[in-house]
Amino acid sequence: MVINMARKPRFHYPGPLYHVMVRGNELRRCVSEEVHKNKYLNIMASYKEKIGFMLYAYCI
Repeated sequence: MVINMARKPRFHYPGPLYHVMVRGNELRRCVSEEVHKNKYLNIMASYKEKIGFMLYAYCI
């Protein structure tokens, strides 16, 4: 039996760097078609504009 435990909350302060990963269940692809990749990138761009975070790199 596998038990997933939630991680402790992060401390938020001005200027930190975060490494964010998005993965599919069982290491499956999250996006497989070009249209889905473009939609994901558009969503990221809209949040980047709304929130104002710096995005240094990404990989799909």
